[in-house]
Amino acid sequence: MDLRLPLSRYFELTANAHRGQALAGLGAGGYVNDYHFYEGPNEYVHALDDVGGWTQLKAMAGPRVEINAGYGTDNPFAKEIQAAAPSPPDSYYTGLARNRSFYSNVTFSPSAYLLLSLEYRRLWTNFSAGPTNFSDAIGIGAGYKF
Repeated sequence: MDLRLPLSRYFELTANAHRGQALAGLGAGGYVNDYHFYEGPNEYVHALDDVGGWTQLKAMAGPRVEINAGYGTDNPFAKEIQAAAPSPPDSYYTGLARNRSFYSNVTFSPSAYLLLSLEYRRLWTNFSAGPTNFSDAIGIGAGYKF
């Protein structure tokens, strides 16, 4: 589900929500489509069920400057994480419980064809056991419109 909501001449809110199974190809589920779980000697494969989304607020600070801030989350269902927790240590599913991110960027367009951007991003990752892991990233980008 997508949302694009102009709030005024200078502000716009956009959002996306997703819910489904095996969404790794779309960037959800911690990039994992399925997990293995065991009942006695039997191994079963199940598509990972996931829910999440993101929202962004865009502000036009002038004809050449755009400021964006957003938040996103991706959250597989707890019952599936718990079922997959006893997986063997060589399993590629690590019990990822939730991903969250916040970002903010400024984009400047010195000409009709050139874009320059500076971005800050904060990432939080939770696994089924252990503390929350986090990371900060700063990125610089350039683009050409044609």
